Amino acid sequence: MRLPIQIATIIYKIENKQIKILLLKRIPKKGGFWQYVSGGLEEGETTLECMKREVKEETGIKKYLKIYEHIYTFQFKEKNKLLKNLNFNSQTYMTEIVYAIKVDEKTKIDMTKNIYVEHSEYKWLTPQECFKILKYKNNIDAIKKLIKIIS
Repeated sequence: MRLPIQIATIIYKIENKQIKILLLKRIPKKGGFWQYVSGGLEEGETTLECMKREVKEETGIKKYLKIYEHIYTFQFKEKNKLLKNLNFNSQTYMTEIVYAIKVDEKTKIDMTKNIYVEHSEYKWLTPQECFKILKYKNNIDAIKKLIKIIS
């Protein structure tokens, strides 16, 4: 059973002394917007287990250099369009807990193993490039929080 908790993960690497963040583009049926890895917490699963499962499912990444737990938390309200895209119409709110992981600069992304077709493409972007294409302010705020933590 899916709980009203979403786990998001900002995946980043350092490439040529610059922070690069992985963004995935959701397929049109799921909103067509750019975001970092995210998925629902399942009953009996810890938030860390969910983070690792979602990262592996959506990107194929299994190895991390560092994990940052609970860097940012926020709630989606009842009328948020994203809740409708996620089939949370019966929920009045959903909490999103954001993690971050640092990966090696040579890390490869493989979206072909995900049994759920969720994303059409991915990009490694600087934070400033992310700010230009992210749809939701909370996603931008989470990246800003991560930059403060790692700086």
